[in-house]
Amino acid sequence: MSDLVSRVDSLESQVIKLSDQLQAKDAQIDSLKDEIAELKEANEELREENDELRDELEETNGEVDELNSTIIDLESKQEGWVTEWIDQYRDMLCELHSKELQKGSKLRKDHVMPDLLPDGPDQLKTVKRDGEVFYKAKDLPDDIEANGPDALPYEDLLPIQKLNRMDEDTFNRTTNSDAEELAAELWASRGNRHSPWKQGCKNVREYVSASDLKMWIIRERSDVSQEYAKKLVSRIIDVMHMLTRNRIQVKKKTRRTDGLTYKERRIIIPDDAEIPGESSPTDNQSSPGTSVVTG
Repeated sequence: MSDLVSRVDSLESQVIKLSDQLQAKDAQIDSLKDEIAELKEANEELREENDELRDELEETNGEVDELNSTIIDLESKQEGWVTEWIDQYRDMLCELHSKELQKGSKLRKDHVMPDLLPDGPDQLKTVKRDGEVFYKAKDLPDDIEANGPDALPYEDLLPIQKLNRMDEDTFNRTTNSDAEELAAELWASRGNRHSPWKQGCKNVREYVSASDLKMWIIRERSDVSQEYAKKLVSRIIDVMHMLTRNRIQVKKKTRRTDGLTYKERRIIIPDDAEIPGESSPTDNQSSPGTSVVTG
């Protein structure tokens, strides 16, 4: 009897143990189910995110294709603009060369495109000077020679002298601002009766003060205000540095007016400034300008 009771107790212990194990397994299964559910949810979120990224990628690819198309279009237009600009510049240059040749100028052979000149290459002949070859108009006598800057080939002139050799239409197409036009006119006014330039001394060939330049601007441009004329003075100085290739200098000088003393800027052309076609005052007391062009 005791053996039976002992066996029953053992079986009950096993049942309890198995029951505990079963409960543990059930808990583990529930935990795994929860993990699986979470993984499924995370997987679904990843799928949705992947779909969104795929859509964004397709949209980005579309934008890239559109941008590439725009770039190609702009490059094509830019190439067209550059070609058009080159053609316009070449036509303007050839027109200018033709007019210079008709004035009797000699142009370096390697700077001229004879086939593109309005009169064609048949109207040209070559001449040699100082070991270089130049073109000149065939129908002009060989003994025609200009004085001053007009005697020089166009390429030897300063940019500001070139502007004053242009006719009005070419001048207007070439200049880009009021300051550039006025700088050319200011340079051309040298030696004129109403010029703001004054004869200098002590290594100064000529000079013009900022206040005189301002008044000259207002006289030349009646629609310009005092304030704008003052701004133009500074711009003209900057432009003249460029157009004269720094042949001018700007210095401040003490000036007295109505009992007041102040410093004022002066545009100065030094005696030793190398200006094509012009001699220094020690060689020639006159200061030749160039033909004036109204802008």
